[in-house]
Amino acid sequence: DGAALAKRQLRKKIESLEARIKEHEDKIKAEKSRSQPDEGLIAHWEREVRSFRNAILRARKKLEG
Repeated sequence: DGAALAKRQLRKKIESLEARIKEHEDKIKAEKSRSQPDEGLIAHWEREVRSFRNAILRARKKLEG
């Protein structure tokens, strides 16, 4: 069934994005703990985290139909 497949793919996408958020948060934490953190890199990761969260919200709205 196409609808079931689409929902399964959306759930998988959400899981993947959640994992990427965790990875980025870990990178941000590690970079901030350095003696001279790269603020540009931190800002880049923070933008990506926001983008991932927005993508999760969009995917959840599609799941709710």
